[in-house]
Amino acid sequence: MEEAGSARVSRIADHWNVCENTAREIIDEGNLRPTKESGWKRYLWQDIWRLEGEVFVTRRYWRDYREPLLKPSELHREDPEKRSARTFRRYVERGAIPSIDLSPTVRRVRRCVFDIVIHHV
Repeated sequence: MEEAGSARVSRIADHWNVCENTAREIIDEGNLRPTKESGWKRYLWQDIWRLEGEVFVTRRYWRDYREPLLKPSELHREDPEKRSARTFRRYVERGAIPSIDLSPTVRRVRRCVFDIVIHHV
């Protein structure tokens, strides 16, 4: 199987839309192991996606799955109907918008998924 590549903690933090310290905590809690590359610690994208709940991501979607995740509080900005942040927080809480629980206090939404479900909530 072809590898999707790897990323440093700073890139993962950007992807998860968190600070680097929080990213390190999530990585540690998720028991992600760095690659064998020398230099800065790097983590395989496939392991990152597995931690996010995706068992297998085909090459076709690698670019979309590397995009920064959205905070539930940001979703209303992407809404053409201009619904409130509170409405979107409720959609995420009840599962109408699929989300990723990175930790007990960090929940995110994948942009490519949001772009599809926004028309159905």
